[in-house]
Amino acid sequence: MYIFQVTSSAVNGYDTTSLEKQVDKLADENRQLELESANLQSVRAVAEGAQKLKLISVSKVVYTSPLLNGTVAFSGVQNEI
Repeated sequence: MYIFQVTSSAVNGYDTTSLEKQVDKLADENRQLELESANLQSVRAVAEGAQKLKLISVSKVVYTSPLLNGTVAFSGVQNEI
């Protein structure tokens, strides 16, 4: 009985150590993914993505309302607000 308990304790200790190493590894991986996510969301990455998509910046914004004359689509220039 004593040998069984000692053996069980040793196996459980090994399992615990193995799981703790796995937790540490996953925590490191999580930190790496968070850094990568922050980098991808950075202003530079957004600007580079906009260039790849050939988007242009605007200097003038025109707001329109879908309730204007009951229309939801328009052609031509709308009044600026």
